[in-house]
Formats: sequence, structure tokens, C-alpha cells
Amino acid sequence: MGKTSFILSVLQQTPEWGNNVCNLCIVDPTMIETKEHIFLNIIALINERVNEYRDQINDGCYQDWKKALSKLAGGLNVLDGVGSEQLKQDLWDSPELILEKGLSNSKQGAKLELYFHDFLKESLRLLNKKVFLLILDDIDTSITEGKAILETLRKYLTSKQLIIIMLGDIDLYTTIVRQLQWEKMDPNETLYKYESSHNTGEKCKQVNEFYRSQIEHLEEQYLTKILKPENRITLKTIAELKDNVKIESSTESKTDPEPLSTFLRTKIDSFYYTERQIQYTELYEKTLLTQSIRSVVQVLKGWDNLIPTPAHTAADACVEVLQQVFFTTLKKKLEPFDLLYSKKNTSLFYRLFTYMIKNGITCDSHMKLLPEYNDDETNLTMLFLNAQINAQLSPKEYLSYLIRVAYALDRFASTDHPDNRKEKFIPHVGLDSDISNQHIAARLLTTHKIKYNSPIFFGNFYLTKDHFKKLETTENLALFMSRVLSRRQDASYTMLSLFNLLGILSDISENPKPKNSKDATPTDFLKDSDPIRDFYSYFDDPADASSDDASAKETRSFDITEPFKNDLYKWSENVHKINQYLSAADLANIWIRFSYSLKGIDNESENKTKTYTEWYELYRAALLNSVYICCEQKKGETPNLKNPVSDTEFFKDKINQEKYSTNNHTYTLFDYLNSCPAFEDKENNNDKLFNIPLSIPIPKKSTTSPKKKFSDLTEELQIKTIRNIPKWETKNAKEIKKELSTMGYTYAMETTIQKRLNQIV
Repeated sequence: MGKTSFILSVLQQTPEWGNNVCNLCIVDPTMIETKEHIFLNIIALINERVNEYRDQINDGCYQDWKKALSKLAGGLNVLDGVGSEQLKQDLWDSPELILEKGLSNSKQGAKLELYFHDFLKESLRLLNKKVFLLILDDIDTSITEGKAILETLRKYLTSKQLIIIMLGDIDLYTTIVRQLQWEKMDPNETLYKYESSHNTGEKCKQVNEFYRSQIEHLEEQYLTKILKPENRITLKTIAELKDNVKIESSTESKTDPEPLSTFLRTKIDSFYYTERQIQYTELYEKTLLTQSIRSVVQVLKGWDNLIPTPAHTAADACVEVLQQVFFTTLKKKLEPFDLLYSKKNTSLFYRLFTYMIKNGITCDSHMKLLPEYNDDETNLTMLFLNAQINAQLSPKEYLSYLIRVAYALDRFASTDHPDNRKEKFIPHVGLDSDISNQHIAARLLTTHKIKYNSPIFFGNFYLTKDHFKKLETTENLALFMSRVLSRRQDASYTMLSLFNLLGILSDISENPKPKNSKDATPTDFLKDSDPIRDFYSYFDDPADASSDDASAKETRSFDITEPFKNDLYKWSENVHKINQYLSAADLANIWIRFSYSLKGIDNESENKTKTYTEWYELYRAALLNSVYICCEQKKGETPNLKNPVSDTEFFKDKINQEKYSTNNHTYTLFDYLNSCPAFEDKENNNDKLFNIPLSIPIPKKSTTSPKKKFSDLTEELQIKTIRNIPKWETKNAKEIKKELSTMGYTYAMETTIQKRLNQIV
């Protein structure tokens, strides 16, 4: 990039060349008409220079030049595309030249190179110069013109009195030369046919390998001859020159221009929230600086001329600049997901989610949406997406992002089921609707399989019917509770989940006012909420638990108390104090750490004997610890990166040791969550949430005999088992299936049972 600008600057800085050098200017072969030959174009340029000095040239010298031109014209018929019609131009002054010199004379054609050298010599003598300078630009961008020019260079433009400068990408030159060699080797075949991966078979592979080795040798020799290595100048990229290139802002008054790197990093830190995250800043910088200089300049100009308004922030304008400069790439990548244009509404999360699952993005792969790919177009997409997210996402929506994007992505990837498709998953969870985050979280809970022998898993608690009855109070339990329904077992499973709480907190942070109320008050706070909801399992059969273990419907009250509502209402107003902005990468970092912390807690054998309250304390610590580390690192601090595993007091001791306190100037997402009444330390909160006695012993594994598969029995044993059922002859297949279930048999299909009944009869 910048090749043309480079050569123009060289010409401008060497005016003394004019004494000895006749500059034929820059020729762009892609701008030449299709029927024109580059050789004729060069001759025409020289002719034009001579005619400019015609008045200063005596007739004798001019006639010698005309003779050299006549000889040259006689051999031009050997060039592809050059015939009699091509030469009947004013360039030759007299059409009789064609007849006199006999364009079909092969002898003269063989001497074309010599005639051209003589023509150059006579032309320079008339102009009183020593050498012609010809610059060929963008040869590499057109294969057709490129091949013709390279062949002309190889055969005819060999005089030392003609200096040729070729601009282009060496990789593209190799492509042109490679195709040229294939065509020479066998004009009836094509590059595709020789090197296509469709060609299989041992013989074909051997032939292809032979041809390739020959072509690679010829390609190397050809390039070495035409583009001599010692004459090649490799331009430095703008990325390499970023500390040397000076840039001057048109909107800010500065005494001295600053390095491009400084200017760019200031803008990136501002738009991408990467201050003190140099590894992220460098990724965005590299992505931008590897684009063409034209694009870089347009982006920098656009960013420098941003004029924010109350309705149109600098972040919005940044998105528009990127959209316009890289429109073609972004349209191809993002328009199918409706992510190309800014739309400030909650559907951003749904659109992001669909983009991520379509592109194979998971919590373990590219969830940060950073431009860290090998593909340049994808990196540009990430550059734009992050700007888009930052422009649309405000601090009050950070918790919503964790639920609707991060948690949903984690569950989609973890749902091991043949129907793990977005066509089923998205409508089941409701991601394509405007339902609350609380309901999204409860629906995502239904994508877990419930297991009686694993009652605690990934921030969730499954309460059996017996354990549920042991709860002394259900006050404020609605913050955690939801039910998972089983269609097949006709039962509901009572669940307590940290994510249900997080869903409610994200809802009241995003919009604490009820839908039909102009002014929210503590008394009508959460008025629109219906915290306890029943949702069907994502699976046909959600659990290993039998219907006997499923929770019965309860009639007790689960209301959130007015004092607690009042505390939550006052707390939610603090969301507007958050002035530390988090990027998509930051939110992904929080989720990734939180997710791995939960899995680490679940897999720790030491936790198997803990109570529900102790497990909740670990889950709560995992969330707060993940947010704390991210927020502290963005402030430039170096917090302890260890995650809670089994010590319920770990996080509290950690922040005490690090002497953490709320900064008067920086209020973070951690400050906000840490002050939430639902997350306050239980010792100081006995009259609120932690008055609920969740310290119920973890249920032991069932001591009953393991289930037996009815389908594994032989036909004889299946018939015998059915005969052992009391009054079997009065029961239908469905009733017998239930009897078999009570006997400990699984996989008893009604169709199989009916066959056995028919056999008995």
C-alpha cells in the first residue's frame, strides 16, 4: 500500500533527474483500452515527447528518427493484437509505412528488439537526454494485462536506455507468472485443471506433482530475470512506520504533531475501552493499520472530525465511520444478521447471539469478539462489532448481556441433544422475544438435565419434595425460584438458581420502573414481575429423577417483602453511578472466569458435604470475584487472580487483604453488585435474604436397586414379567407400562408391551 505515493515523492525529491532523464510518466495498464498493446502505448509516449520538441529539431536529425520508427513499425506485426488497423494511426504520419515496411515480414519481426533499441537511441539524441524513465503501476491487479506486460518486458524492453519501475505486490506477480508458465507448458490446459483438488487418483497425482515442480522452477527463474532481487524495494508498512509518521489533528490545537501510534491509541482507548489493556489496543491497531492507506486515512479523518450531539454520541459516529469505509466487507459479513446498522434496542443481544452461534463462537473460542483471526475480513468485522456494542451498551445493561448472550451461548454449546439447533433452542428460551431477563434465565435453567444424585450444579439447586417441605420460611425465595416441568413425567421440579436472581437484578437495573407507571416507588417496585414461573424442559425427559422425587405444587407464599423491595429499589438507582465502561471482551472475561469457577466448585470433592447455604456462598463469591478481577484490572490494579473453590470465606478475606474500598472517582460494576442487598454478607443480613434456612443436607444417593431396561429382556422374560403384574389381563399397555416403572424397569415401550400382550393372548 502507498506504492504510487512513494514513487511520486521520489520523483519530487529528485529534480536534478530532469537534466538527463526523460520521464514518460506513470502508466496504469488497467486504464489502457483492451485492444491497445502496452508496447504501442510506450512508443506513443516517446513519440509524444519528440513531437513536443519538433520545432527545435532540424530536419536531418528528425528524418533519422523517422527511419528508426519505420523499421520499428515493420516488426510490430509479431505482437498479439497488432494488425494493419492498429498501425493506420496518425502516430506513423503516413499510412504507406505499412506497405513500405511489409508488416508481414517475419525477418523484421525477428529484429524487433534491435529496432526498438535504435528507436530509443535516436529519440534520446533528439531530446538531448540519456535515458527514458517509465513507471508501470498496478500491473499485478489484472492478470490479462499483467501477462502481456511481463512478456513484453522479457522480450523487447531490454535496453539500458530505458529504466522501468514496476509497482505491485510480489505475491500477485507470482500468481500471474505461474499462470503464464502453465499456459506455455500446455496451452490446451488450464491452471484450474492442473492444480484443482478435484483431480484424484494416483496417476493424476503423480502427473500434477511433476508439473508443479517444473512450474515452480520456471516461475522462480522468470521472476528472477524480470524482477531482479537486487533491484526490488520492499516498502515498509504503515504499521512499521507508526512511530515515525506524524499526524496533526484538524480539530484540536496542538503545538506539535504527534506520532500516528499515539494518536491512534488514544482514539482506540476511547472507542473500545481498552485503556490499560495494551494487548487489546494492539489488536485493534494492527487490524486498522493493515488496511490500505486510503482506508486508514479515511477512518482517522472520520474519527478526528466527530461532532457528538446529545442524540448522536462519539461512539455512534465511530460506528458510522467504520460502516462507510468498510461497507462492502461488513455488508457481506453482518447484513444477514441485521448487525450492519445501529438499532438501539434489546434485540442487539439476540442478533449477536445468532451471529456467534452461526460462526462457531463459544465461551472457549473468540467469545471476546477481538480481531485476533487470521482472516482480515473477520478482523474488520470484529473491529466494527465491538464499536457497535460499545455504542449501544450502557452500564445498566451489562448484567443483561451476561444473561442473554454469555449464559445463553454457554447453554447452547452445553446442551448435548440431537436437536441442539437454534431453530428449537432460540424460541424455547425466548431469545427472539422481548420477555424479561428473569424469564430468559429461568428458561435457560430448563436446558440443564436434572439429576437427583447431583442436586447442585452450575449455580443451581434442585430441591426434592421432601427437602422443599423442610423450608421453614419461603420469604423472598421468589428471587431464586422457578420450576421446570416435565411433559413426559407430568411433574414439576423446584429449582433455586443464582441465575434467576441475576436475571431479576438485570431487569431492575435496566428499567426499575413498572411498565404502566411514570414514577417507580418502593411499593410498586417489581410490580410487573412474576418471579415464580413454570417452564417446560428443553428435553422430552429432563431428569434422572422419578416423578416421586419431583416437587409437588406448593400453596405457600413466596412474596418479596416490602422492606427488601425497598432496599432493592434504592440499590438499583446506583446503576447510574457506574462510570467505568466495559467492552464485550471485558464482559466475556467476566463470564469465562465465572463459568470456570462454577465448574471448579462443582468438581471439588471437598464441597460434597457442604450445605446449600455454603454452596450458595461459593457461587456468590465466584460471581463477585470474576467481576472484581475484571474491574480492578481495568483500573490498573493487580488483584489476586485465584478463584474460590471450597473456602466460603475466600473472597471476603481476599478483598480485605487487598484493602479494597470504593473509589470516589471510579464507580464500577463490582461496586454496584457488591452493594446489592441480595449479595450482602449473611452475618450482616439476618433480617433479609439469608433468613431463609437453605442449610439442608445434600441428599444421599439412592440405595434402591438400579433401574433395569425392559428392552434388554428376552421376549420370554418380558412376557413372564408382564404375567407377574397383578390383574395384568385387565390392564392396557399404558397401565402396564406404569406398573413396570414401579417395578424398576425403564425403556418399556407401549408398542412392545402391546406385542407381548398379543403373544400371550
